[in-house]
Amino acid sequence: MVPVRQEFVLRTDDYPEPASRSLMLNTSIIRAGGNNNHTNNKLLLYTDELYLSSSLEPGSIIRLASRPVEITDFDSSDSFDYRLFMNRRGFRYCIFCYDSISVIGERPGPRHLGLRLRRFLLNRLENTLPDKKTLSVVSAMTLGYRELLDNEIKEEFRKSGIIHIMAVSGLHVGIISMIIVYFLKITRIRSGTLRLLISLLLIWTYALLTGLSPSVTRASVMFSFLNTGYLINRPVKPLNSVMASAFLILIANPHMLYEPSFLLSYSAVIAIVANYRNLLAKISFRGLLMGSIWKIMTISILAQAGTIPFVALFFGEIPILSVLSNLFAIPLATIILFAGFTLIFLAGLPLFPEVLNSLLFSCVNTLSDAAATIASWDRVVITADGLSASRAVVLFFLLIILVRFLLDREKDNPHILLTITILYFIIP
Repeated sequence: MVPVRQEFVLRTDDYPEPASRSLMLNTSIIRAGGNNNHTNNKLLLYTDELYLSSSLEPGSIIRLASRPVEITDFDSSDSFDYRLFMNRRGFRYCIFCYDSISVIGERPGPRHLGLRLRRFLLNRLENTLPDKKTLSVVSAMTLGYRELLDNEIKEEFRKSGIIHIMAVSGLHVGIISMIIVYFLKITRIRSGTLRLLISLLLIWTYALLTGLSPSVTRASVMFSFLNTGYLINRPVKPLNSVMASAFLILIANPHMLYEPSFLLSYSAVIAIVANYRNLLAKISFRGLLMGSIWKIMTISILAQAGTIPFVALFFGEIPILSVLSNLFAIPLATIILFAGFTLIFLAGLPLFPEVLNSLLFSCVNTLSDAAATIASWDRVVITADGLSASRAVVLFFLLIILVRFLLDREKDNPHILLTITILYFIIP
């Protein structure tokens, strides 16, 4: 692309976002200067409500004339390379157009239709939930719409180690998947193939409702693999399914390997599926209540162990009380997710909105108050600066193998653990 003034035909990929004294749009290039060879490139468009409606729907086709400007790093003194971050997402140039822009039609794809459907469901929530905090948390957890969350809630959830429940990803798709599998198991549907098709349809419908974001798409692929073997009663190793889904995603988009959300989600799931059964077999509790609490703690402990290296790499700090926080966060997140979708689809029935509104209000405030309490304690976060990418990867394998070694009664392969430990200390 030559950075001279030229005519562009673009397709909007999301709703316009308010920026500093302007509107920002993510767009895909259909034609640039009469050339159709830029169809895989994207552009950031900055404009104003005087020239483009702030309610313009995703998938709309617009025409304008402007000169592209190459995206650069705002601050070279920090460790975050904004230019590289945007380039990996397909954005190399941005344009500023404070002139006439023509909307010449629309060509929505599946993701655009998903975003439109999410906006429709969000409006239903806004008309049903009067409390702003409840609305912001429920919309973030059910529909992946985080724009209503204020910075105070985000900071409290981050310090307490439960910020992951605010971003629709593997946890949410996993909860949806477990609910689907549970209901399919208690139905009289005997055909494994039919149960599998229903499961896949519901999982990908949820992915569509959340706008087919990369994190949800990854999780949907992963749980589609996991459910395939489980629902058709075929012997399958969960770790193989997880790795197969990761392989397919990386074949489709190799740059995902550098995405924090990809590494965090897969490191957590790999740690869980590799050691969950062994840890439960090693340590178990009698009774439904204690057994359920220990299962939640087991998932939280393994997920934290798997993500520690990449949390330290990308964020420079580790929340040390996330095991405690997830003990109440995961059950409450499950209730909020289930009640939130029930409210969306049954909002027109009598009594249901009032009951569900009260339930969601109580759950959200309990979750928020508990997170605020933990975040107010001293030293809830450990600073972990200076970890290189290569050492983070080795540390991940070291932690996974260490947990497996400690749970192995025979202790047959100590040389693997020793080799990776030595490797961690000799690489830069």
